Amino acid sequence: MNKKFDYTPLIRYTDYVEKKYIKPEKAGDLKEDMELFRKNGQEARKIFTQIAKSLEEKLDNFHVQKVSSWMNQAQILRPHFWNYLKGYGEITEPMFALRLYG
Repeated sequence: MNKKFDYTPLIRYTDYVEKKYIKPEKAGDLKEDMELFRKNGQEARKIFTQIAKSLEEKLDNFHVQKVSSWMNQAQILRPHFWNYLKGYGEITEPMFALRLYG
């Protein structure tokens, strides 16, 4: 069965690419914006993870590795998500890379 995904969170996510995230409790007047920022980043990552897991179901002997975070260590939204599907058992290579660029 082919799964259908709501790509809207991924599209919304691209509106924030390269913007700096500030924890809402430290954002002052930007508190609501930062809460929405975080929500959109988390929702986009969730959809991307579902897509990666859907691909995993179609690939024998491959397992989804951790999906990248929606922001980097400097708290700036990443311009893309990525995930690797690593072989296991008799298939340890090659690995598949799944990426979303904004």
